Amino acid sequence: MRIVSSLFILLLALGMFAGHSHAQCTSCEIEAGGESTRQTNDTIRIVNKHTTDEFIAHRSWIISVFWEDNVLPAMMMMADQLSAVAMQQAQIIGSFFDAEQQLEAQRTLQKIQADINQDYQPSLGMCQFGSGVKSLAASERRSEVTAIALAERSIARQLGKAGTVGVDGDITDKSSRLEQFKATYCDPSDFDSAMSALCGTGAEEKTRTNKDIDFVRTLGSEWTLDVDFTDSEK
Repeated sequence: MRIVSSLFILLLALGMFAGHSHAQCTSCEIEAGGESTRQTNDTIRIVNKHTTDEFIAHRSWIISVFWEDNVLPAMMMMADQLSAVAMQQAQIIGSFFDAEQQLEAQRTLQKIQADINQDYQPSLGMCQFGSGVKSLAASERRSEVTAIALAERSIARQLGKAGTVGVDGDITDKSSRLEQFKATYCDPSDFDSAMSALCGTGAEEKTRTNKDIDFVRTLGSEWTLDVDFTDSEK
């Protein structure tokens, strides 16, 4: 009986010890679970902060280093190079146009020169007779004097120098030209005799009638012109 009681007491003590131990382990598990949750939250917060910082740093790198320091300057230099090449290309095309115009002008001048060499060949008489050469030299000298005299007369009329028809301006110049026309070139029968009111009897030398407007009769059909300013009588 005493043995049974001792065993009962022992078992009861073991049960109480086991219950106490079980309660202590449960409390440890709760404390361990709370610590793990705090560590997990801290880890998540650290990861989130690190990820955010990395994205901000990457954004700064994209804008400052990748774009502003590398891509943007390269694109600006590329634009400058393309502009320079475009201007150089325009200059090259312009040079081609200039060369084309110059070659066309040279070809035209060469064609004219060839036509002149073909159409204005000197005759054999100029090479055989010395008198022909002397005559040409005298004619060339008279033509130079005539050109100078005509130029001086034209300039004097434009400037209104004394002794010219334009000395008093347009009034005397136009009236003198009209008198010259009536006395030298006017034909009273022109315009169904309507010019008779202006011309009167007409030109004094009938052979010079309307020669001021007749190129063929005045210049085209004449071999030479009787114009010599070296002769004071003409």
